[in-house]
Amino acid sequence: MSDLNTKISATVLFINCFRIENKDIFVDLRRNTNGTYLKLSERTGKMRKTVLIPASGIKKLQNVLDEVSKIVNNKRFVLVAFDGTCYLPTTSTVRVHLP
Repeated sequence: MSDLNTKISATVLFINCFRIENKDIFVDLRRNTNGTYLKLSERTGKMRKTVLIPASGIKKLQNVLDEVSKIVNNKRFVLVAFDGTCYLPTTSTVRVHLP
């Protein structure tokens, strides 16, 4: 039986870090015995938060970030309620079907 406290070593395939406002952002592409994954981390002061995304989800993440970028660049922000209703800056309301 394997020890749960044993860390799985990972091979680093890509690393990039940059600063946005008061946050340090780290983007790593890594591979271990479980597969290849994207590791996104943010550090603010002494706090560090990390998200791991399997390589199979990177394209989907890219598509979502492209959509977010278009919204931010057009300054057309959309508020989405938990029930899937979108509230546009105009008076129109659109239903969104969430998976």
